[in-house]
Amino acid sequence: MHFTDELAYYEITLPAGWLIVRVNEKEYLDAFSLGEAANTHVQQSLLSVQTEDPNVFRLLAIDTQAAHIQNEFVTDMRFVLDEEMDISLNSDEELQAIAQKIPFSAAVFRFEVTSVKIFTSDNGIDFGVIEAKSSFTNTTGVDVAIYQKQVFFNVPVGTQSITLTTVADLKDTLLPAFDAM
Repeated sequence: MHFTDELAYYEITLPAGWLIVRVNEKEYLDAFSLGEAANTHVQQSLLSVQTEDPNVFRLLAIDTQAAHIQNEFVTDMRFVLDEEMDISLNSDEELQAIAQKIPFSAAVFRFEVTSVKIFTSDNGIDFGVIEAKSSFTNTTGVDVAIYQKQVFFNVPVGTQSITLTTVADLKDTLLPAFDAM
């Protein structure tokens, strides 16, 4: 699926087969009537963003493939626009400052940052990347490892972040599609 963010002035192609919704659009409400939303964990993922500001929380992408919903966890990507930020990617100083706040920012998971890097794409766009790990104990008592990758890039109106959160077992399966975006 191709997504054009007219507010942030960028376009991106998302992996096929993912449920893609904007919270301020009819597609969000329609998503609850889809077969994929029959899964309780997909419903919870959809509900987790219902009160988000659509000018900040630009897009939610949920991996609804049954084989990818593991240990009560649904992989998702969250697209957030911060119009107040214009991150400098000349060094990793500002990225390190963001990374230092991560362990204290999540309400559900306490992430531990594992890497902070800056990359330049083949077409000259700078990206900041923060990787982190966490875990949780599901309702059956299984300890589930979680992997998160956040990518930051500047757009004409601020800084866009895209965060992939998945079970660690799916990291190698999902990262190629995420990185190709």
